Amino acid sequence: MKKSLASWSIPCALIGLIGLSAGCSKSPLTPQSSLPPVGTASYPEVPSSLQPGQTSNGSAEEIVFDQTIYGATTSVEVTEWSAISTYGEHNTVGLAVPGGYVMVGGGAHILDPNGNQANVDALLTAAYPVGDGQFTTYYASDKDQFTQYFSEVQAYVIGIKLFGPGGTVIPTSAVIPHLYLTSVTSQVADYPSISLSIPSQYYNRILSAGAMDDYGTGYGNLITESDWTGTGTTASGKDQHSPDKCDIIDNVIAIDNSPIAGFGTLNVINASQSTNNVNHLQTISVAAPSGWALTGVGGHTTWSGYGRMLYDMYAPFYDQAIVGSKDQQTPDVSGVTTVELSAIQPAQ
Repeated sequence: MKKSLASWSIPCALIGLIGLSAGCSKSPLTPQSSLPPVGTASYPEVPSSLQPGQTSNGSAEEIVFDQTIYGATTSVEVTEWSAISTYGEHNTVGLAVPGGYVMVGGGAHILDPNGNQANVDALLTAAYPVGDGQFTTYYASDKDQFTQYFSEVQAYVIGIKLFGPGGTVIPTSAVIPHLYLTSVTSQVADYPSISLSIPSQYYNRILSAGAMDDYGTGYGNLITESDWTGTGTTASGKDQHSPDKCDIIDNVIAIDNSPIAGFGTLNVINASQSTNNVNHLQTISVAAPSGWALTGVGGHTTWSGYGRMLYDMYAPFYDQAIVGSKDQQTPDVSGVTTVELSAIQPAQ
């Protein structure tokens, strides 16, 4: 049950330490009058794939990590690129892997415009792969909620390139038939949620998931969950302060265990960590074991009060995933935040 709004009596010095903004001024920001005001966000329809190496609504993509994992006779190169959106209240940025790579996941990270990550006051509305069968493109979106706040969102895309014995490059046309990418859409609700079950040949072989809170032109609905088990994925969201019913789209990417021509198979593992929410902005990380490189990041937050949502879900390194959750306007330091990753290595 939602609680009534409460006034905050936290001193500004403490607020600055824990990243809250009520009652305290931020560094001056240059407003962008062309942006829609709070409450009238315009969320785009699901876009199609971008051209290899292309970005949309953001900076040129840059490499975050490039890691090769070796098997006995084969290897897999796992590379992550990122691009940063333009500066505004409601941001969307997309990017595509360069030619020769197959997209297997991605992530999203909200940036405070003044460089103070403890002051982030926006939330994720989307972090998802484009499901048109090309396996190239990943999008991320964020927005402020209730209080006007300008930010940037950094989107990430993870791609893989396989090498057979002797270093022979395996073409993407040989890899894509082994991948499974699909989505399902929830019913419209204040707290939309939907789960997706995968075919049995992909059990315990999920590479990543994704979520898109499809709130249209409403006040906003924010992501609370995008994660997976061995047999499927779940995406969930919620409105905050102002009712805004919508649907949410749940995505999954998985790979089968049949041999890829000229390469063989990939091993897939999953790892997760959870922490109690003891801060207004709470982060948690999990590491992949040595000899593995991650392909996807998932996250989930729970709460018992007014609500918490996700603001970070990304991989800063090839073997580390980070998830962040926060309350918004009304304090709610309750529940648990969970981070999850999938990682791969050659089986041969």
